[in-house]
Amino acid sequence: MFAVTAQALIKAAGDIVRALMETGSWMITVDEYHHYGMEKSWGKAVTSLNYSFLLAMSATPYRPDEDSAFGPPDVVVSYREAVEQACVKPLKGHSYVYKIDAVLQSGEIQTMTTDELVKDAGSDKPADIENHH
Repeated sequence: MFAVTAQALIKAAGDIVRALMETGSWMITVDEYHHYGMEKSWGKAVTSLNYSFLLAMSATPYRPDEDSAFGPPDVVVSYREAVEQACVKPLKGHSYVYKIDAVLQSGEIQTMTTDELVKDAGSDKPADIENHH
């Protein structure tokens, strides 16, 4: 057994890992798999390895509209189910409204809540918010 980070796998250590895995029957375990898109370097690096079994895990809810190198999950456990099974503690959440001051291209400062920013951008994805003008 050996462990390697995704960052190391796409750099020099990747050649060593691939050489070690040329023969044999290997199991790969990936955590936070939602970061491994099919067209992203991490996803390409993992799926190019010689493996017999793959366990891709994430505590982030499945997002079918996002690219995944591993496809849809085979097993999904909702948070409520995990609480009922005593695998996680019950969540006690609080709601907050955050205000931000955005500096516009004109130099003017615009104050808005994060909810207003998401609504204005049309999405809560960071890239959509960043690209919104």
